[in-house]
Amino acid sequence: MSSSLIMFDYDGVIADSREIFQRAFQDACVSFGLEPLAQDEAFLRVFEGNMMAGLAAAGLRETYFPAFLSKLEDMLNAAPQPPVFTGMAEVVRTLYQHFPLWIITSNVSDVLRPVLEDAGIVDCFQEIMGADVHPDKTEKIRRVRVRFPATCPAWYVGDTLGDILEGNRAGCRTVAVTWGWHSRDRLEQGRPDRWAERPADLLEIFGIDIQGTGDEYAFR
Repeated sequence: MSSSLIMFDYDGVIADSREIFQRAFQDACVSFGLEPLAQDEAFLRVFEGNMMAGLAAAGLRETYFPAFLSKLEDMLNAAPQPPVFTGMAEVVRTLYQHFPLWIITSNVSDVLRPVLEDAGIVDCFQEIMGADVHPDKTEKIRRVRVRFPATCPAWYVGDTLGDILEGNRAGCRTVAVTWGWHSRDRLEQGRPDRWAERPADLLEIFGIDIQGTGDEYAFR
């Protein structure tokens, strides 16, 4: 798979950010009169599809999208930085040696950078494309894919049903990770091509054979 292109979601895949992001999202929703989305299950349902589409369905006008993202960014910048999942930084560094890597996220691009810098992996990604670049992950994935030959396999790694569906629509193969926001039952509705139960599984999926000694690095 040396010619493969790998694109990652950020929240719930690289960063353990559910609690921090949800609190900021809920506060932003309340500011825009979207109180029902502050409920836990309603929050998760938003990410069964595209985040901005979910906000629009709840009544947020498209003209308010930039203001909502600005409010969300302010709330996230005021919050503690989320940790990167154990083993994920090492996996990203290893994949970086073999593949071009991107981040395609519904988060705000600049919010991610300090977290990735602290983890020592910000330079592993060719580009970070957040909701500030374009609200639709499918469109962002397509923008990346056209830079590569049509024969280049493209993968999207996500943790929500919306991630898997948007990756599918963009013509990607998809990997569903089980340590993120959505349950396996929810993710199965998108019919992902592969499953990762822990970060190290991504190396096996992409054909990297590494012998390790630590618990999180028991690679075969």
